Amino acid sequence: DNERSEVAPLDGALHVPFNIDGQAQSVRSTSKDEFVAKLKASGVLNESGDAASGSKSFVTHCKGGGRAAKAAAMLKELGFEAVNGGSAPYISAVKAGATAGSSS
Repeated sequence: DNERSEVAPLDGALHVPFNIDGQAQSVRSTSKDEFVAKLKASGVLNESGDAASGSKSFVTHCKGGGRAAKAAAMLKELGFEAVNGGSAPYISAVKAGATAGSSS
């Protein structure tokens, strides 16, 4: 998947595609049940719906930030703490040592 190659993964990160069958959210929205199934299939959640790692906190991110915001909202609905960590360029900048307020 091209998006995964654009940003090196964060330590401890798991890739959970939010879109269904590669269709944009504007074409086909992902339901909460579909997202839960993807979280379970990727090992983020166990079969009972609890976080496999024992953590209740998640940071989501994607190429543009929109899907990550939807994923964070769904995680919150499921009772987890979740924040949208931003877009791929932002994550790359943070990993390179830039801060949110820096301009270069």
